[in-house]
Order: sequence, then structure tokens, then C-alpha cells
Amino acid sequence: MDIRYSHSRVAATAFSVAVMAVVFGFFVPAALTAHRFGVSEVASNFPLKQMFLECNGGSRLLQMRRICNSRVRLKTGGVGFLRLTVPDFESKAIAEVSFSKWLAGLGVPFIHVQAPTGVDKDGAVLPEGVVNEGNSRAEEFVRRLASEGVETLDLIPRFASSVSDIERYFFRSDHHWNYDAAFLATRTIAQRLLASLGEDERLAQRLNPKLWKRSERKGWRLGSHGARTGCLFSGVDDMMRYEPRFRTNLLRVEYGGNGIPSRHAGPFVKSMIAKRIWNEKAPFSRGIFSLHPRTLSRCDFFNDDAPCKKKILLIGDSFARPVPAYLLAVFRNVIYVDPRKYGEVFPAGLRAFVSEAKPDAVIQLCNPTTLDAELGDNEMIPGSRHAFEYGPRTKR
Repeated sequence: MDIRYSHSRVAATAFSVAVMAVVFGFFVPAALTAHRFGVSEVASNFPLKQMFLECNGGSRLLQMRRICNSRVRLKTGGVGFLRLTVPDFESKAIAEVSFSKWLAGLGVPFIHVQAPTGVDKDGAVLPEGVVNEGNSRAEEFVRRLASEGVETLDLIPRFASSVSDIERYFFRSDHHWNYDAAFLATRTIAQRLLASLGEDERLAQRLNPKLWKRSERKGWRLGSHGARTGCLFSGVDDMMRYEPRFRTNLLRVEYGGNGIPSRHAGPFVKSMIAKRIWNEKAPFSRGIFSLHPRTLSRCDFFNDDAPCKKKILLIGDSFARPVPAYLLAVFRNVIYVDPRKYGEVFPAGLRAFVSEAKPDAVIQLCNPTTLDAELGDNEMIPGSRHAFEYGPRTKR
């Protein structure tokens, strides 16, 4: 007899009814407890939304179902995209090659830095039937750029080669790499930048982990996947924080949607960390998706005491947000811009902005979901939902 996770369809239906019968005995109190401890980011649209998410995700977990709200449980226990495909990146490659050559004409080094997505090289973390071609297509993109003479730095082999890499360097409750990975990646980026600029590469030793204090909060973070499924289904993440052991006096100038900059000056933690999040008395607090400022357009960073006086323009998505704060240990000025906000940040165009800002080097750092990726489950084979939910058939 064919079974799926030891349940026939009839048994699964009966089990679902039983689960709903105990919702008000267990899951409602659990949801209320979670809500009491502050999972408010996902509960703001209508009353009891968080309760619904927790009950829905928890019941699916008990039924050993793998999908909740278009998110799939990975074999590591984390949660990921059900489908990530990159159908075409040629136009993006052409634009980046052109930009790199234009910068070369100005004598400005350009480096494409490729961040990974949270799937190992062999796809061992993926359940059967789940598609995630982010890393493989991103590496094709890197090779395409390199064939045109663009300098590239591929971080996928460093942070996503094995299942243990995924467990160590990625959050469980969303697709971002964690701050351990971001910190280590920044040291590698700094070394490459120093080499491209003809500076002393030994300055990257300022990012030696021994010179930084690492703190950690256990079970403190609920990521964007978890906000869709509830923490019973996705689990929660540890939150780690890095701060230099050496004295700093830094400045962050952030440009909001109204174009009026806000200034944040002082030591590293005061100026670079969303301290309110770290100091919350309860986990899963509102806005806890990013420990570093959630810059969505442009932010300028300054450290007058940095050993290298060069100015770096960092074009990056959400994977890049922690990087400027760490780069300040080496470089005097870092300008961060989000490529998804070019229209807001560069009304006269990116090249006009570069001509005005006059950076000494430019980096583009993005994860595979920005390579015109398509996310979702609309390519599932009709009638295959049950197999996706419960796994492949086994025979007795």
C-alpha cells in the first residue's frame, strides 16, 4: 500500500480534525504566549493574525506537512523558498559589464561580489521536488562577467559548499546569511579591495575576529520566512553581534524616503547597531529582521581614524547591510546604496552619481534572488501538491 509519511489520505484527514480539536487546548495558549512575547511584526494587519499563523504552522508541523504559506521546511529544519529560478540574467550581465568598463575608463576598480543563498552545492538540504537554482545560476553569472574581464569574488564556495555550511552561516527562519558569515565575508572583501587599490593588504587584519567581541542571544530572531509561517513551523534564530575591541568614533548618515538625512554618531554600537532590538527584554520583537540599520536606499558611513583613507561605493541588497559597518575598520568612507532603489537614489542616473561622489573603488554585492529570480510555487505539477506536502511515496 502506498503511504505518505505513514499516513493515508483518510488518516491524514482524521488527524487534521483531531488537531483542530486540540487547538484551543494547546495552540491557542501557545500562540497567545508567543504574541505576549512580542511577535508583533506579523500581527499588525488584523486581530488574531499571529494566533492564526501559529495555529496553522503548528498544525502543519504536527501533520508532518512540509509546506506552510508557500514556504518549505528544509532537511536542516530551517525554512526556505519552495521555488527559486533564475530564467534569464543576460541583460543584467550586459549592464554590469558596461558599468565595469566605464569605471575602468575612470581608473576606478570594480568588483562583483557574489553572495550565496542558503542551499548547499549538492542541494542536500532540499526536500524532493523542491527547486532552488539560485547558487548554480549565480555562479554562471559570475563566469559570464569574468569572461568579459570583470573582477569577481565568488563567496558561494566559502559559505554554501556543504550542509554544515548552511547550518553554520544561514538563519533558519529566513534566507539571509547570518552575521558570522557577513563578518567573515567582509574581511575577504576588504583584502580584495586593498589589493585592487594597491594598498597594504595587511590592513585587513583589523577584521581579525580576535580584535572583535562576539555576543549572542539564543532564540532571539524571527526572520521573514518565520513571519509567514509562525515560529512553531520555522523555529527561531540565534542573534549574534560583533563589535570592535578597539576604540571607534563613527558616523552614519542615513537618507530616508523624504530625502532628509539623519545623523548617528559615536562608538560602534551606538552608531552602527539597532540597539533597541538588542536591548529588548523579550525575543521576536517588532522589526527584528535586521540588527544593523535596515537601509533601503542610501546611507553614508565615516571613520576618520581608519587606516586606509579611501572611499568605497557599495551597491548591495539586504545581504550587504552589515558590511559597511565592518568595512569602516579599514576604510575611511563607505557609501551604501540599494540597487532596487536606483530611481529614488539616482534621479540623474548611477553614472552621474559616481561622477559626483568620486569613489576610489566600487563593489556590487548581491545574493541570487536579485538576478531576476522568480520565487513561488506556480510551476508545481498539477496534482502534485500532496506529494510536495507529505514527501515522496514509499511502498509496503
